[in-house]
Amino acid sequence: MKKTLWTIATVLIGAALIAVVGLGFHSQFYKAKVGWTKAQAAGTVTLANGQVVPHVVLKLDSFPDSSGMFNGVPIHKGGNPGWPAYGPSNEYSIPAHALVTVVWDQRDSGGQINNPYFAIPHGTVGPITLNGKAINPSVGIDPSNVGHTFTVRAVPGYNPNFFLSVAAPADGDNPDDSTAPQVMKFSFVSPSKGLYAWNCEFPCGTGIGGFGAVMGSYGYMSGYLHVV
Repeated sequence: MKKTLWTIATVLIGAALIAVVGLGFHSQFYKAKVGWTKAQAAGTVTLANGQVVPHVVLKLDSFPDSSGMFNGVPIHKGGNPGWPAYGPSNEYSIPAHALVTVVWDQRDSGGQINNPYFAIPHGTVGPITLNGKAINPSVGIDPSNVGHTFTVRAVPGYNPNFFLSVAAPADGDNPDDSTAPQVMKFSFVSPSKGLYAWNCEFPCGTGIGGFGAVMGSYGYMSGYLHVV
């Protein structure tokens, strides 16, 4: 009897510890200091299968220096000034089951990506343009001249089949946007409601493979896509 009670107590204690650890990890989720960037409504659109869905536009910006301002908002409030960053926010909100058109202004320099797989777009629908000119979705961009990628996966417990990845080419260092950025425009159909994590797959950090420092710090080259 004592052995049985001890076993039950052990199981309950273990479950409690798992719950506490889970809450701890949840509390560490990065929260954008300037709030979410929400996609803007753009009417409706008919997909290739004939389905009529909402159409929204999501704006992305990537910078070579996180210490400046953009449209009066800090690129990365309180962040490391020597690190590149997406900004001013790194958390984005889009509706479920909609056509999302992304307009991405990429201002950072770059170079050779470790895995050329990420120089080719995945999960997009329709045309993809770079500075207004169409690019071949089966070829993508030059893997030796990648600035950043926007790569999205579901966090555990949500849609495991959704995957999106698009690379934008390198640009000159112009954090004040004094010259025109590289503008990528692409679309995808948003998945079911849930939490999705995004990151950049271009190794712009330090350490092994270039994935240390800024690459391992939430809010610079990573964040969350909230599908609501």
